[in-house]
Amino acid sequence: MIQRSKLRRSPAYSVWRSYREVEQLKRFNRILDAYLRNQQASEPYSEAYTRRRLAQIQQQRHPLLAYQGTPSIIAFGTNDWEQYGLWPSLERVSHFVLFDYHKWLLSRGMRRSDPQMCRRLAAAFLETIDTVPPDNKPTLAFFYAAGTYIADELLVELAHRGIWTIVMSLDDKQQFAKGADQLRVAAHCDLYWTVWKTGTQIVLDLGGTPWYAPEAADPAFYHPMGVVRDFDIVFIGQSYGLRADLVRYLRRRGFNVVTFGSGWPNGFVSFEDVVEIYSRAHIVLGVGGVGQMAGVRHLKGRDFEAPMCGALYLTSYNPELADHFRIGEEILCYSSSEECADIIHWVQRHPEEAERIRQAALQRSTADHTWEIRLQHMFSLFPESTNAETAG
Repeated sequence: MIQRSKLRRSPAYSVWRSYREVEQLKRFNRILDAYLRNQQASEPYSEAYTRRRLAQIQQQRHPLLAYQGTPSIIAFGTNDWEQYGLWPSLERVSHFVLFDYHKWLLSRGMRRSDPQMCRRLAAAFLETIDTVPPDNKPTLAFFYAAGTYIADELLVELAHRGIWTIVMSLDDKQQFAKGADQLRVAAHCDLYWTVWKTGTQIVLDLGGTPWYAPEAADPAFYHPMGVVRDFDIVFIGQSYGLRADLVRYLRRRGFNVVTFGSGWPNGFVSFEDVVEIYSRAHIVLGVGGVGQMAGVRHLKGRDFEAPMCGALYLTSYNPELADHFRIGEEILCYSSSEECADIIHWVQRHPEEAERIRQAALQRSTADHTWEIRLQHMFSLFPESTNAETAG
């Protein structure tokens, strides 16, 4: 890890970063160009349109809320950060089974995705569905995985069985640019959950059915710890690119920035430590960049997790944040390293205003940005009744 940290400070790393940024921007701009040049664009995205699209296929699906108003869900995902909010929330609002595809792959010595691997994964997932008791058969397959792991045949078979399919993607500005697999899956699942506004229109133009909604957090895990704030500024996350540049700049300006995560001297920290560190920080720093692309930003999980811990959250400006927080009143945003330093200087000299911002963010997060609220909203998109007789 020390060698990697040294490499990231070397001139060679700067050259590599510049190359990576150019390549990533080329791929990202190809996606945008294809969207902007589409002369036969679909109807503009709206939740009402999404509801109509779902209603059009209701005769081929089982009722989502088939079990006394509760869905039965099987998830295709991993058990990483999801175990600290997403999966427990699904367990609370549905009959829930998790198929951990990453664990399944590792148990067979497989890592890379290829068509044969996808077919084997699909078969294993269907076998897991077959083990669910008859009185609790899944009405929904919920995917949180890159498209490279999801076979078309699997989506077709689930539709044949009358099972709704939802794919959640939290990084489409990168996933869509990586290749055709994510776009393929977005076009063929029943509902594609994206946190990118423009991504909804791209999915519609592909013939898919999108839903725009951001990440969330679970107050059962993310909450103030009631400890003394003894860190001036905290950043938690891997050290690379723009993140490392910003931290170095702030430290040169005399600010005490404490960092945790791969590539930093403090190294990786556990989930429990993350929540405590957020509570101990006067300011939690966010960086909303995508890969090495300086001008491209995405909503992040920490945008909701840090405020839910009662932190004063300062992150890079993204207009989509304004859909979910009052910027300047609930969270703070910067557009450059210089502006970030200026805002930190203001916060340190206005402790009462800073505390008001913390409390407002905590209230907003627990009222509007929990995973359970997101999931219930998602369920409400589906038809209240479907014809199970014609499904499967």
